[in-house]
Amino acid sequence: MDKTNLAAIRILVVDDNAEVARSTARLLQNAGYAIATAANGAEALQTVQTFQPHLVLSDRDMPQMDGLEMCRRIKTNPALAGVFVVLISGTFTQTEEQSAGLESGADGYIGRPIANRELAARVAAFARILRLDRALRESEDKYRNIFQNSQAGMFRARLDGSEILDCNDKFLRMLGRTSGEVVRKPSRVIWADSRQRDELVCALQETGQVDSLECHLLKKTGEEIVCLTSFKAYHETGILEGSIIDITERKQMETALREKNAELEVALAKVKMLSGLLPICSSCKKIRDDRGYWSQVECYVQKHSEAKFTHGLCPDCIKIYFPDLEPQPATDRSTMPTP
Repeated sequence: MDKTNLAAIRILVVDDNAEVARSTARLLQNAGYAIATAANGAEALQTVQTFQPHLVLSDRDMPQMDGLEMCRRIKTNPALAGVFVVLISGTFTQTEEQSAGLESGADGYIGRPIANRELAARVAAFARILRLDRALRESEDKYRNIFQNSQAGMFRARLDGSEILDCNDKFLRMLGRTSGEVVRKPSRVIWADSRQRDELVCALQETGQVDSLECHLLKKTGEEIVCLTSFKAYHETGILEGSIIDITERKQMETALREKNAELEVALAKVKMLSGLLPICSSCKKIRDDRGYWSQVECYVQKHSEAKFTHGLCPDCIKIYFPDLEPQPATDRSTMPTP
């Protein structure tokens, strides 16, 4: 492993034997690690706070505080959860003794005497585990950050529907619920129709993943919301992960738009319009329809529009057909009294 990478790993060497502590520290420092030392468990706990080691390599049998007690205190401190502890001893090497060390929370146990090359190799193996653990933690932190801050509602549940394991704040806000009303509760509490979930599970059994599925979920108030959902099943662990987007408002707008379009279509169906060239007789003024029949103008217009006709005579026709009638003066409608 590259020494520049090893320097990023800090190791605290703990031993009440100053010579053993110095030689171990020198060996590991030459290998490229950042090193600090402590003479007993109590001093080690103080150094852990300031040095913040990734790995504590500690003797088991020490005055003031032995390695077992130091290990227990480190492992029960949530702030030090990521610190690896490896106990090393030339006295307590029997199987039961090593088991007791591991049961105290130690991540490894090394018996002395041990050659420097083997010790360096064992520490290098722990360094590889540390790097993997760090990468895993970073990946989990990134996932948690995406999970919590997503604009979609996110959740994890058991595939059999027995329990909702986790969800983000967006999910809770969509359903108008608290974490205590959702997490560790059966999945049926959020489904408007449990049969829809059963159909989803059947689909996941076949494909393992379902995208852009519309489903109906239930808010705390009993109101149904329409959601666009995506699901992925992990059959080996029996876990279902999903995301939801509330599209209730969009669906309502789509419904209103469809209804308005239907109204317009009905209205348009009632409107009859005349357009294009109409063949009309220059003599009798009849109009030829698209079937070749000739109709009176008023019949044609009335048939192809909403217009209605009333019949009368214009002044010119009155003179022709009723020449004896005195012409009536034109009436100014603006002067007519209002009824």
